[in-house]
Amino acid sequence: MDCPSCKTPHPDEATFCSMCFAPFKAKPKRPGGAGGFAAFPGVVVVFDGFRIVGPMVIRPDAVWFFMKECEKSDEGRAGTAVGDAMGGAVGSLVGSMINAAVDNANEAPRFRPERLEYRTVSKVAEEFDAAMDEVHEIPTCRECFLLERKDLTEVSFSRWTGTLKLKTKWWELEANGVDPQEKASAYLKLRGYPFKC
Repeated sequence: MDCPSCKTPHPDEATFCSMCFAPFKAKPKRPGGAGGFAAFPGVVVVFDGFRIVGPMVIRPDAVWFFMKECEKSDEGRAGTAVGDAMGGAVGSLVGSMINAAVDNANEAPRFRPERLEYRTVSKVAEEFDAAMDEVHEIPTCRECFLLERKDLTEVSFSRWTGTLKLKTKWWELEANGVDPQEKASAYLKLRGYPFKC
C-alpha cells in the first residue's frame, strides 16, 4: 500500500506512514473469520433433476453452494428404465437417446437448474477468503448460488439419511455430505435460521 499523502510504499498492515506520519484509514473487516461461517467441502445437492457437487458455506445471511460439478441425473427417467431393461451398451445408448429426445420436446434445461440464480465465483471469491482456508476447492468452481436466510421457511436434517433439507415457499433443496451435522445444526440455530430438530 502506498501512503495517500506522500506516496511512500508500505506493507499492507501499516497503520501510519513512516515518512510523513499520516495515519492510514482502518480497512473494513471482511465477512467470515471466527464464527462468521461454517464450511463443508464435499456436498452433493439434488435439485430439479440435477446433481450438483461442491463446497457449501453457511454464513449469517445465506447458505452458499459452489458448483464444482453439475450434471443431469437420469435416475428414474423413462429412457433410463427402457435402457436398463434392454441392458448392455446398446441399452444405455438407447436410454440416453430417449432421455435427450424427451428433454428436447420439453425444452428442458440441459446444463444446470434454471430456477436458481447464479453468480460467478470470481466476483464473490474475495468475500470467502477466510472460508478458503477450510474449503480449498472454492477457487476451482466457476459458479455458485445461494439461498438467503430470509427466504428459507424450514431447515432440517433427515433422521434416516442425514440429508440437509432447505425449504422455501417455492421449492425444496436437499444436500448430502454435510459433515459433521452437529457443526451445521449448531451454526444454523445460532444464526437464527428456521432450524427444525
